Amino acid sequence: MEKSELIEVLEQAARNGTKSLDLSGKRIDELPSNIGELNQLIKLNLSSNHLVELPLEIGNLSSLEEINLSSNRIAHLPHSFSQLKQLERAFLTNNDFKLFPKEISSLIRLKELDVSRNRLTVIDLDKSSLEGLEWLNLSFNRICVVSSEVLQLKSLKILLLDDNRLKKLPIEIDENDALEDLNLSKNFFVKFPISVTKLQSLKYLRLEDNQLDAVPAEISDMRALEALYIGINKIKSLPLSICQLNKLVHLDLLGNNLQSIPSEIAQLSNLTGLILGWNQLRNIPQSINQLTSLEELDLRDNPLDDYNSADYTFPEGVVLLGSYDDF
Repeated sequence: MEKSELIEVLEQAARNGTKSLDLSGKRIDELPSNIGELNQLIKLNLSSNHLVELPLEIGNLSSLEEINLSSNRIAHLPHSFSQLKQLERAFLTNNDFKLFPKEISSLIRLKELDVSRNRLTVIDLDKSSLEGLEWLNLSFNRICVVSSEVLQLKSLKILLLDDNRLKKLPIEIDENDALEDLNLSKNFFVKFPISVTKLQSLKYLRLEDNQLDAVPAEISDMRALEALYIGINKIKSLPLSICQLNKLVHLDLLGNNLQSIPSEIAQLSNLTGLILGWNQLRNIPQSINQLTSLEELDLRDNPLDDYNSADYTFPEGVVLLGSYDDF
């Protein structure tokens, strides 16, 4: 879109009191200053353009609740961005940010923030930052350091940190009553990040595709946990304490080096999915019969010696992947 045409579009939108404006995929490389005249605008989509920066006047959009800047070439935000006090959703995925945009930190109404697929390396926030943030996507970056404050954002429910370069998390973190969903898959963890066990409201934890060699006994502290994904690691055994997670519904242990499963697994009475494929299991405890809520059991590609599905009684309708006949 030519600059003159864009200016005209913005002028008309200002006259009409436009509340939603979609300028995605228009090959825009620069926003004219009259963007700031759209003081009734609530939703602005500028995704899939060629923008390198935003004009200072962007801060005049006093009614703006959602902005989509995805798939541009933006490396920083103007300081006036912090004036967007009504902003609730900001999508900055697939840009050139190397530093976390601090201009966002004071936006207390912000609920959803996507800064995935950038070039971030360090995430360091003040504890008072982003007080209303509920969903934060930092996946597909180059993050190697995350401050404890990120895990303690007071309203944060979902934190996505998958596909980064994390080797550890801060050891000392306070209990967090808000965080429910944490994705740490496809990082460089060798040891299970013990501080995660302090997140006692966490319901969903993903740590697949790391290099974990064990699960800590402290896993039992995570009483709210409903789904645990720790597949594609190097785990050889499970602590008995994992069997105390009585709210656990899904346990994914695919692609580890497990040689046995504790018979106490039967204590997980709410378990509907048990994924044990691609391990080194030679037998399955008979107590698995007691998992009356089970809907899916994956035993594929294990060197089972004496397993015969006929010897096990499973609930009607259970999907059994890897029966005796498969071995």
